[in-house]
Amino acid sequence: MMDYPLPLAKMWRVIRAHFSDVLQTLRLSGFLAIGCATKWKRATISNAMLDELRERCPNITELCLSHTNLNTSKGVESKRFPPKLKVLKIQHSQVPCCMTWLSGGKEGSLLPELQELDFSNSSAVNVHTLTAFGPRDNLKVLRLNGCYRLTGSLYENLFDNFPNLVILEIAETSVSDTMLHQMCRKLTNLRHLHMAQSRQVTDAGIHCMSEGLKNLRWLNLAHCHKVTFEGFRGLAKLNLAYLSVAGNQLTENELKILEGAFKNCEVVHTDPHDNSSDGGSEEG
Repeated sequence: MMDYPLPLAKMWRVIRAHFSDVLQTLRLSGFLAIGCATKWKRATISNAMLDELRERCPNITELCLSHTNLNTSKGVESKRFPPKLKVLKIQHSQVPCCMTWLSGGKEGSLLPELQELDFSNSSAVNVHTLTAFGPRDNLKVLRLNGCYRLTGSLYENLFDNFPNLVILEIAETSVSDTMLHQMCRKLTNLRHLHMAQSRQVTDAGIHCMSEGLKNLRWLNLAHCHKVTFEGFRGLAKLNLAYLSVAGNQLTENELKILEGAFKNCEVVHTDPHDNSSDGGSEEG
């Protein structure tokens, strides 16, 4: 249902007519992508609808919301999400600004089985929002691409909360060398790291990665303009299968040297999808 956003009243009719306990995956799109001064405010889901889903479809394990306004006047409460979710994706959406929106009350009581959380390009998401959700030892995948309110100085608590991450995507956020140092000490299980357009990162941060992330197989460093050829070459210590250096100032000779330095690794220097994890994805 991603291609056809439905207003709340029609969504209710669909749920009552077609949904049952066999439903396991639900994907909904809202109106934020529609260039209209009023339509974008329309709600796609509500607390009452989520309660109905919990009762009618108790086996939902994946919920994907795109271009959805959750920050309505009444506010969608996270504690209303289906409790057996393993995957929650809220992309290109507006989430409530409340720092404790994901806390769900008692520590660890909200979505205890969740393994993948994706807030890519959603507004109002910050480290405080995510800290309120943790700690979560079972969370394996965290995608925060384009969440501009994430700041490097507060990342440490985030890493403490999710120590067993295998996939982390933080492209277009305020990644710093200090943050990378903390990440490399605490997220040693990482196999997939997407941090394209991390314009504050230098060779010092890259050196931390080459020493600390021994399990890393997939790495996107597109448009990390402060990283030099020597910084990229230092990553040859890792057993990478995919490395994107697209958009960085490297000569043809330097690119040839990199391709020779990385054994059994696809080194990409022209990537039309350097803002996403499409292509060569390592899912751990």
